[in-house]
Amino acid sequence: MTESTSFRAAVIDDEKDITISLSRILEKQGYDVTSYLAGEGFLENLKKKFYDLIFLDVNLGPQKLSGIDILKILKEKGFSGHIIIISGNADISTAVEALKQGASEFLEKPFNLKEVQRCIKQFEKSADLLKERDSLLSGIMSRYELIGSSSIMESVRKQIEKVALLKEPVLITGESGTGKELAANSLHYYSQRRGKTLYRINIAAITDSLLESQLFGYEKGAFSGAESPSPGLFKAATGSSLFLDEIGEMDVKLQAKLLRVVQEQEVLPLGTSDVISVDTRCIFATNRNLPDEVKAGNFREDLYYRINTFEIMMPPLRDHREDIPQLAEKILMDFSFENNLPCKELDSAVLEKLSEFPFPGNIRQLKNMLVKALIESGKEDLIKSEHLVLESGKTSQNISGIVSSDLFWETSPLAEKKRALERLYIQTQLNKHGGDLKSTAASLGLVVNNLYRKLKEYGINP
Repeated sequence: MTESTSFRAAVIDDEKDITISLSRILEKQGYDVTSYLAGEGFLENLKKKFYDLIFLDVNLGPQKLSGIDILKILKEKGFSGHIIIISGNADISTAVEALKQGASEFLEKPFNLKEVQRCIKQFEKSADLLKERDSLLSGIMSRYELIGSSSIMESVRKQIEKVALLKEPVLITGESGTGKELAANSLHYYSQRRGKTLYRINIAAITDSLLESQLFGYEKGAFSGAESPSPGLFKAATGSSLFLDEIGEMDVKLQAKLLRVVQEQEVLPLGTSDVISVDTRCIFATNRNLPDEVKAGNFREDLYYRINTFEIMMPPLRDHREDIPQLAEKILMDFSFENNLPCKELDSAVLEKLSEFPFPGNIRQLKNMLVKALIESGKEDLIKSEHLVLESGKTSQNISGIVSSDLFWETSPLAEKKRALERLYIQTQLNKHGGDLKSTAASLGLVVNNLYRKLKEYGINP
């Protein structure tokens, strides 16, 4: 069990005898206790002091703030401690309302020592579980940590910390490969919603009709093949966060429906007129210039201003080259651990080459280059300059060698050669366009959805 001496408790009740008796019980258990006869004093002190456990009287007499008022204020502030509502017989219905508002449990007056001790033990038990959960989440958060000690990355981290606890939507912008998904993960795991799954969807990878049903849900029989109802991602993510990647690719018709969900927190599933209330924090990302898309009529102006309440811009790698050594170390460490390989260091000549490279594909391109270099290094202890293939904006330096040796001189069925050539060509064009799916698809004469399917088919990471 967690050491009770590390806990701070507050007792808020307009009856002095109750505050004295509860305080004595808690102090004997080793708690640091502060008692209040009014809610205003408690809220004022809350600016300076955090409490793990709060005993709160639901009826504070003729005061300005009731126990329910204080409870709502605590939840708005993102208070994550344990709240025990104190209730008399006449206040049971109010106590039930308090539980709905987020109180952990209630203690009925007049209470005895055993009941108070039971409540304290229940709190300590849940505190142990929360401690274990937070330990696991710390491991997850370290995986999604934004690496870099440069001033520009420090600024990004501070922005994330400022908005993580809010419910408002956040728009993450930046070129492809800059780490927008990592930023979305950081926003979620630093929020009060971190104990729940972060839901995510790539809008560019799904057709419009499928996207609508996946986001908003549907009733049985809403369309051909809808044999059973589906809640949709907004409903599934209620109480959590939903990451909508490539929001700039969404069809204008669907944008109107999305605006209603973001603005009203209400979802209208397909095949019904019954509105469903949700509590979903939305995180959006795009590599497009949305103001330009608004001017071109491709993106709704009202939706843009609604999702752009807070914007976090992920910088291109060329703007913080000093972070490349740290990024490289983390990339190699993670890849080696995931694939049960020995972790290798980079030769100084490799780091020098990397620091001078323009990286049109940003961190994603850096990862691809390092993974290839690690594999190429074989059994050697160090990744050297000769193991590194610098991928330019047009093509990889070793592509001509691959084409001549593998595709034309080795004999295999024509169908296999066609697939190999198509895969190589798509990969080359993806590199050329810095990982941007839309521009790559345009250069190949494909729609983005078809390109994405090709990437999945050939195992190419976009």
